Amino acid sequence: MSQVEKIIEVAEELRQWGGTAASTGERIAGAFVLNRQDLLPELYSDMVEAWDRLDPEFQEAVREIKRRGLVEPCQEVRLPPRLEPAYLRDLIQRLRAMARFEHDDFSIGDEAADVLQAFLDTTKPGGADNPPRF
Repeated sequence: MSQVEKIIEVAEELRQWGGTAASTGERIAGAFVLNRQDLLPELYSDMVEAWDRLDPEFQEAVREIKRRGLVEPCQEVRLPPRLEPAYLRDLIQRLRAMARFEHDDFSIGDEAADVLQAFLDTTKPGGADNPPRF
Protein backbone atom coordinates (compact mmCIF):
# COMPACT_ATOMS: atom_id res chain seq x y z
CA MET A 1 0.00 0.00 0.00
CA SER A 2 1.40 3.38 -0.97
CA GLN A 3 1.73 6.22 1.51
CA VAL A 4 -1.04 8.13 -0.29
CA GLU A 5 -3.37 5.11 -0.04
CA LYS A 6 -2.57 4.66 3.66
CA ILE A 7 -3.27 8.32 4.45
CA ILE A 8 -6.57 8.12 2.55
CA GLU A 9 -7.51 5.00 4.55
CA VAL A 10 -6.68 6.77 7.83
CA ALA A 11 -8.62 9.88 6.76
CA GLU A 12 -11.69 7.72 6.09
CA GLU A 13 -11.34 6.09 9.53
CA LEU A 14 -11.14 9.53 11.11
CA ARG A 15 -14.17 10.69 9.12
CA GLN A 16 -16.22 7.64 10.07
CA TRP A 17 -15.18 7.04 13.67
CA GLY A 18 -13.48 10.23 14.87
CA GLY A 19 -10.39 8.19 15.75
CA THR A 20 -7.96 5.61 14.44
CA ALA A 21 -5.30 3.20 15.62
CA ALA A 22 -2.92 4.54 12.97
CA SER A 23 0.48 6.01 13.77
CA THR A 24 0.77 9.59 14.98
CA GLY A 25 2.11 10.75 11.62
CA GLU A 26 -0.66 9.00 9.70
CA ARG A 27 -3.29 10.49 11.98
CA ILE A 28 -1.85 13.99 11.58
CA ALA A 29 -1.77 13.55 7.80
CA GLY A 30 -5.37 12.29 7.81
CA ALA A 31 -6.54 15.26 9.88
CA PHE A 32 -4.84 17.67 7.45
CA VAL A 33 -6.41 15.92 4.47
CA LEU A 34 -9.85 16.36 6.09
CA ASN A 35 -9.14 19.96 7.18
CA ARG A 36 -10.01 18.99 10.76
CA GLN A 37 -7.74 20.41 13.46
CA ASP A 38 -9.92 18.77 16.13
CA LEU A 39 -8.88 15.32 14.81
CA LEU A 40 -5.17 15.94 15.46
CA PRO A 41 -3.63 13.92 18.32
CA GLU A 42 -3.83 15.85 21.61
CA LEU A 43 -0.06 16.32 21.81
CA TYR A 44 -0.09 17.98 18.38
CA SER A 45 -3.16 20.24 18.60
CA ASP A 46 -1.12 23.19 17.27
CA MET A 47 -1.34 23.14 13.45
CA VAL A 48 2.25 24.27 12.86
CA GLU A 49 3.71 21.78 15.34
CA ALA A 50 1.61 19.02 13.82
CA TRP A 51 2.75 19.89 10.27
CA ASP A 52 6.38 20.03 11.41
CA ARG A 53 5.95 16.58 13.01
CA LEU A 54 5.33 15.08 9.55
CA ASP A 55 8.35 13.98 7.57
CA PRO A 56 8.72 15.45 4.05
CA GLU A 57 7.26 12.33 2.40
CA PHE A 58 4.07 12.59 4.46
CA GLN A 59 3.83 16.32 3.75
CA GLU A 60 4.15 15.66 0.01
CA ALA A 61 1.52 12.89 0.19
CA VAL A 62 -0.91 15.29 1.92
CA ARG A 63 -0.27 17.90 -0.79
CA GLU A 64 -0.87 15.31 -3.53
CA ILE A 65 -4.13 14.11 -1.97
CA LYS A 66 -5.35 17.70 -1.60
CA ARG A 67 -4.26 18.77 -5.11
CA ARG A 68 -5.88 15.76 -6.75
CA GLY A 69 -9.02 15.97 -4.60
CA LEU A 70 -8.73 12.32 -3.57
CA VAL A 71 -10.54 12.93 -0.25
CA GLU A 72 -13.38 15.34 0.40
CA PRO A 73 -12.87 17.52 3.48
CA CYS A 74 -15.47 16.88 6.18
CA GLN A 75 -17.33 19.21 8.48
CA GLU A 76 -18.14 16.91 11.38
CA VAL A 77 -17.72 13.39 12.62
CA ARG A 78 -20.90 11.34 12.50
CA LEU A 79 -21.34 8.59 15.03
CA PRO A 80 -22.08 5.12 13.69
CA PRO A 81 -25.82 4.32 14.11
CA ARG A 82 -25.08 1.95 17.00
CA LEU A 83 -23.51 4.80 18.96
CA GLU A 84 -26.36 7.28 18.50
CA PRO A 85 -27.82 8.41 21.84
CA ALA A 86 -31.35 7.08 21.13
CA TYR A 87 -29.98 3.60 20.40
CA LEU A 88 -27.81 3.65 23.52
CA ARG A 89 -30.70 4.77 25.74
CA ASP A 90 -32.82 1.89 24.43
CA LEU A 91 -29.97 -0.56 24.97
CA ILE A 92 -29.48 0.71 28.54
CA GLN A 93 -33.18 0.11 29.29
CA ARG A 94 -33.03 -3.42 27.86
CA LEU A 95 -29.89 -4.25 29.86
CA ARG A 96 -31.48 -3.00 33.09
CA ALA A 97 -34.61 -5.05 32.36
CA MET A 98 -32.44 -8.10 31.72
CA ALA A 99 -30.63 -7.49 35.04
CA ARG A 100 -33.91 -7.80 36.95
CA PHE A 101 -34.10 -11.46 35.92
CA GLU A 102 -30.57 -12.32 37.07
CA HIS A 103 -30.32 -14.00 40.47
CA ASP A 104 -26.67 -13.37 41.35
CA ASP A 105 -25.22 -10.74 43.62
CA PHE A 106 -23.32 -9.50 40.56
CA SER A 107 -25.41 -8.24 37.66
CA ILE A 108 -23.63 -8.00 34.33
CA GLY A 109 -26.71 -6.29 32.88
CA ASP A 110 -26.54 -3.42 35.36
CA GLU A 111 -22.79 -3.09 35.01
CA ALA A 112 -23.01 -2.99 31.20
CA ALA A 113 -25.83 -0.44 31.42
CA ASP A 114 -23.70 1.73 33.74
CA VAL A 115 -20.79 1.64 31.29
CA LEU A 116 -23.03 2.60 28.37
CA GLN A 117 -24.63 5.39 30.40
CA ALA A 118 -21.19 6.77 31.31
CA PHE A 119 -20.20 6.67 27.63
CA LEU A 120 -23.41 8.45 26.64
CA ASP A 121 -22.92 11.08 29.35
CA THR A 122 -19.32 11.85 28.40
CA THR A 123 -19.44 11.87 24.60
CA LYS A 124 -22.38 14.23 24.11
CA PRO A 125 -22.21 13.99 20.30
CA GLY A 126 -23.61 16.82 18.32
CA GLY A 127 -21.76 18.79 15.73
CA ALA A 128 -18.51 20.52 15.04
CA ASP A 129 -18.54 22.44 18.35
CA ASN A 130 -18.49 19.25 20.40
CA PRO A 131 -17.28 16.26 18.39
CA PRO A 132 -16.98 12.94 20.21
CA ARG A 133 -13.52 11.92 21.41
CA PHE A 134 -12.56 8.25 21.25
